[in-house]
Amino acid sequence: MTSHKKKSTARSSILYLSIEGILEPLGFSQVARVLKGLGRQHVITLVSMEKPKNLSDEPRVHAMSAQLALSNIRWVPLLYKQGGPKSALSNLSRLTLSVQRLARTQQPTMLHARGYLPALAALSVKRLQHIPYIFDKRGFWVDEKRDGGSWFTHPLAYKAGKAMESHLFEQAAAVVSLTGLGAEEVLAGTFGPWSSEKPVRVMTTVTDFQDFVIVEREPALSPKLTIGFVGSLNASYHVDESLKLFTFIHELEPRAQLLGLTMQSEELAARAQACGIPSQCVRIESVPHADMPAHMARMDWGLLLLRTTFAKRASMPTKLGEFLACGVRPVHHGCNEEVAQWVRDTGSGISLAALDEGSLRDAAHAIVASWQESLRDPAQSMHALKSARQLASSHFSLEEGVARYGALYQLLGDR
Repeated sequence: MTSHKKKSTARSSILYLSIEGILEPLGFSQVARVLKGLGRQHVITLVSMEKPKNLSDEPRVHAMSAQLALSNIRWVPLLYKQGGPKSALSNLSRLTLSVQRLARTQQPTMLHARGYLPALAALSVKRLQHIPYIFDKRGFWVDEKRDGGSWFTHPLAYKAGKAMESHLFEQAAAVVSLTGLGAEEVLAGTFGPWSSEKPVRVMTTVTDFQDFVIVEREPALSPKLTIGFVGSLNASYHVDESLKLFTFIHELEPRAQLLGLTMQSEELAARAQACGIPSQCVRIESVPHADMPAHMARMDWGLLLLRTTFAKRASMPTKLGEFLACGVRPVHHGCNEEVAQWVRDTGSGISLAALDEGSLRDAAHAIVASWQESLRDPAQSMHALKSARQLASSHFSLEEGVARYGALYQLLGDR
């Protein structure tokens, strides 16, 4: 009995590997914030791949290192080369050598590999030093790359990628999935036979509900319906359909404005112009991650029109939790049924089954009608937004994410 008690209260030593740099907004919100919470109970070394422009900013690097040290986290930043497969192999080689060296000197309890390339580095450590690893897959990477048309497009390359993927699953001590749908695929044997003794846990994208808050606005003499477009313009999103939806909204409500928060300002402006959106109705800003909550809180509705593929069964957009936390009503399409279910269950937004012109016009009518109703009865509207926020916090909050990861660390550490 005494021995078991000591074991269950011991602090695990975790070597955490991330291809995502924590000097980038996504890496900071989804990696650094979570680890700062876990550092109170565990000894953590974080190895992350950072872009050259970020690593060259020495004051920023030192500030981040000091910030993490306060949470008992040692940080080892490595250079991340951008490019195709050759750059990826170079990144993998650097990461693997660094992790093997750290594992020899630190003898961690376990490795936490966030993504496929980190999992390959972790696999090499398991083979050499018999240290188990958590495969925090984040998505179905091989299929994502093939869908994007850059990697694994040749049948033989895809077959090799899937064989590698199956081996990563087979050798993992546990798997983490962003969605229940992704977890079901693992348990069903989609990536090879799965032992019931190995845990599969759903740990979705996290949102800091202390930063992303609802801001109650003062009544305006001439209120504007603000539609938000947040993040990158990439193949995962129906960008043109999103902009087309705004044109239908603007036809019904000429005061409507499009607020874009993206680093691709020029591209978004050009595509908005191509869709016939008047320039005076468009405001596009590139804002630091720390300022994102305040800017998002200015939106009434947030565009979340996503493509649907097999790989997307394992995806959960970070901005869904952020929208719900700061009172932005999501207008959603695609990705997977789990995303749609969260939109429906929280009750503040709408989920579209199709993106044809009729569906987009119906959505525009619903959005404008909802906004007009919120002007007539702001108290009821605010109640709906706060209710959505509360429901979302049980799944998307940073605190919940830290608790779930901590429970998994404890479970594996007790074995």
